[in-house]
Amino acid sequence: MKADCQTAVREALDKAGLGASDLLVVGASGGCDSMTLLHLLHVLGQPMVVAHANYGKRGADSDADEALVRNWCEARDVPFASRTFHVAPGEGQGFQGEARKARHEWFTELMAKHNAAAVATGHHGDDQAETFLLHAIRGLDPNGLCAMTLRDGHVVRPLWGLTRADIESCAKAHDWTWREDQSNAELVHLRNQIRHKVMPLLESIQPGTAGHIRRLTQRMDEWRQALDPVVTEARRSAESAPMHWSVDLLNTQPAAKIAYREALKAQGWSDGAVEASLGLLDKQVGAQTPFGSSTMVRERDALVLVEERTDTGDAVVSRSSPEGALGPVAWSASPLPKDVTAMGLNECWVPMEWLPVTLRPWEPGDRIQPLGMAGHSNVSDVLTQAKVAHRHRQAQLVLVRGNDVLWVPGLKRSERAKLSPSALSEGIHFRSIDP
Repeated sequence: MKADCQTAVREALDKAGLGASDLLVVGASGGCDSMTLLHLLHVLGQPMVVAHANYGKRGADSDADEALVRNWCEARDVPFASRTFHVAPGEGQGFQGEARKARHEWFTELMAKHNAAAVATGHHGDDQAETFLLHAIRGLDPNGLCAMTLRDGHVVRPLWGLTRADIESCAKAHDWTWREDQSNAELVHLRNQIRHKVMPLLESIQPGTAGHIRRLTQRMDEWRQALDPVVTEARRSAESAPMHWSVDLLNTQPAAKIAYREALKAQGWSDGAVEASLGLLDKQVGAQTPFGSSTMVRERDALVLVEERTDTGDAVVSRSSPEGALGPVAWSASPLPKDVTAMGLNECWVPMEWLPVTLRPWEPGDRIQPLGMAGHSNVSDVLTQAKVAHRHRQAQLVLVRGNDVLWVPGLKRSERAKLSPSALSEGIHFRSIDP
């Protein structure tokens, strides 16, 4: 056994706070890095469950990768788990990004199932340098440039202190078997171009570049840790409610902007979408940046994240359905109020003879003739005049009869819904619980 590699792995686990008896879920692709990691952990006597993700991208070769890992585990009585994934490129990232997300979600499930202490992956020092360059040319924020660390939450990288050459030398010295993924030599993926073209060029210009980058990322991570309390405090000040961010503080406090970026990325937003949403700071009230199932909306003094509305649909109110509710509005059969002039904007009474009427979300182009006025107003203008936040507008309901808007709950009642004491006595009473 090459003592240096074995010692490096044991020291890495110790530094990561993992003892010799802690169970690990170990991700193994069948390549040199992961197979060497399996051998080293096995020699150290580390308890483990081995997990292999099969994406089927290389047909029979993918199945052969899985067979190698499975057979290795069976020969040593090591628990083995595999899962086949069908991955499509997602919004903001390609196949590799979606594949990484899928397998790590599965690894987390296995951790819980086996009560494991951590997930171990075969990433090493050269991966660290490549990831730094990959993030840099993609324009990620400085936090992204910290790249990989020895331990990141429940993920640990025991080979972190070794290079690719160290690992291959160790594997060859002990005649350990692994499989070569031919796609790793193809220049289709950006990481492969960095590995096979950029890094060799940098090493020829400045020998030891990979090591210099690794040390740089370690120092950057120290800076990040030192700044974390500042960013946390800035978030407390700038985020008045969950995902309600002060425009003023985002414009004036760099730490608040860092906190904002981290919060949105934690919600799954891509870097491009996060930066686009920050562009809302210079736009008018009502401007929006959508991403996935949520939208960042520019309000007067805040950027507010709004989740996609579950459409409430329409409710047709007729003689056969005199009671019901839709969103914040409820209705029931009721005699004419004794004092119709005392009715507030949170209620509307409709004679039975006017049925059917429909309660539905408002639409662009809806117009209402406000009570006591001869002209009409756009419902959109009614919402603006009432200073209804843009994030709430999509949920606003209207009560209509044919093409006539009778009521905008809580805001306006129509001249066409005007009642007099001589009106017929039976009807439907609509009530809004919103003030």
